[in-house]
Amino acid sequence: MARVDEAREDRDKHPIQLPAMVDCPECDTVFAVVFTAQEGVFDLEDLIDAPVMVVTCPGCEYAWTQDYEGWIAHSDAG
Repeated sequence: MARVDEAREDRDKHPIQLPAMVDCPECDTVFAVVFTAQEGVFDLEDLIDAPVMVVTCPGCEYAWTQDYEGWIAHSDAG
């Protein structure tokens, strides 16, 4: 994750990665997934929409679209 004390042009040029644990809706296997934020998102404060990806259960090989559930909306107060 990018350091907040660095200038934007000096920060990591790869989108942030967000680890999470997900539960398979078919067999209840719990496993780790790393979500990658949208292109150009280097800090959590830049995250507008929750990352979404297709995950596949290592237990039963069921695949589904999963939202990153640890996301917190950052928007302008007003």
